[in-house]
Amino acid sequence: MNTNSAALYAANLETTEDGSVAADLGIGAYNAKSGLGSNPFEGNVDEFAVYGDYLLKPEQVLAHYQAGTNAHPAIPYENLVITAPFTGPERKGPATYLRFNEGAVSPLANAGSLEADADGHGVLANTSAAGPRPPAFKGFEANNSALDLTATKAFGALNDLGSLKLTDRVTFSAWIQPGTLTTEPSPARILARGPATVSSFVAQIFEQAKEITALNTNTTEVSLRIEPVNGALNYSFGSSEYKGAPDLTVERAFAPVPAADLTAGQWVQLSGVYDGTHWRLYRNGTEIAAAAGSGKAIAAIGADWAIGSTGNGWDGGFTGAIDEVAVYPKALSAAQIQKHYTIAVNGGSSEPAKVAISLSGADATLTWSGGALQQSDSLNGTYTEVTGAVSPLKVTPTGAAKFYRIR
Repeated sequence: MNTNSAALYAANLETTEDGSVAADLGIGAYNAKSGLGSNPFEGNVDEFAVYGDYLLKPEQVLAHYQAGTNAHPAIPYENLVITAPFTGPERKGPATYLRFNEGAVSPLANAGSLEADADGHGVLANTSAAGPRPPAFKGFEANNSALDLTATKAFGALNDLGSLKLTDRVTFSAWIQPGTLTTEPSPARILARGPATVSSFVAQIFEQAKEITALNTNTTEVSLRIEPVNGALNYSFGSSEYKGAPDLTVERAFAPVPAADLTAGQWVQLSGVYDGTHWRLYRNGTEIAAAAGSGKAIAAIGADWAIGSTGNGWDGGFTGAIDEVAVYPKALSAAQIQKHYTIAVNGGSSEPAKVAISLSGADATLTWSGGALQQSDSLNGTYTEVTGAVSPLKVTPTGAAKFYRIR
């Protein structure tokens, strides 16, 4: 390894029109601010990465080289680059990673109004059709795929989504297939914005001492997640705002996670809404919890978004699969959320799925269209899916009560 202590480099500290710190990165030549914008490199450059606050270890540098020169590396080169700073709970990737012409690793393509501005990518996460089986309902296309978050430290990175302006209303929505969840203290984030990532750069270099100090003492988060409450798993939606001990404000709606939702392969639709006065939580189109709140944290800025972890990807990992994530800068109504779920299950029809029961001799015949048939021993009991049930289904009465519904 060689170093050059005589090399001159000057960071660009000029103020831009919008007051942000100027970016002045040169690849293949000195940057313009140094006054040496010439001396071009003759050749090719690829896989350019900058780690802002992490020093690669010699063994990591060697591992990167070996992965890049091996046709079948044990770990793909790009995963080594992205996860190099993953030490302890910290899960920040490189500050810059330019692959030059390749598409993003495990791309997350946005279909909403922000278009490519809200695209993201999976970190250690598979998004191919060969991944986890997506929600198997009529409202989803056959080649639909989900975000596989079964690997350790996997999450979907969305950066700060600067074009998404939230004020006093918001809706989060996602389909989830929970994997192994525990009642450990750290909640499993499904979709989160924040908390802000505190920079470890020397503040004076960027003339942002005041801003970085503020990040250390004022952090906010808005999230849809699964978390332990009194030793039991709960769905929750809301915010937390920390302004320095002991000033912590938490506003959140909670509801227990039904045991059926933790069944292997089970998909659940969750939505969280803040409507200006209350945080509301919906499961499969039905409201299951509400809590009053001010919603002040919604308008906070300067924090990243992520799927399956906190916004900066360093904590609160979700294990399982997530699909059909949506964020609205407004509060969807209960009727709209119910319609989304019903159409997903029924495939284009907003009419609720129904099951008909008719007698055929000593047997009962169940007929339904759309959705999956579920059964329970009591009207308000726990419903479980009738494995392999196809309409019409002949059922032989046993003398005990049995209740059916369509999910």
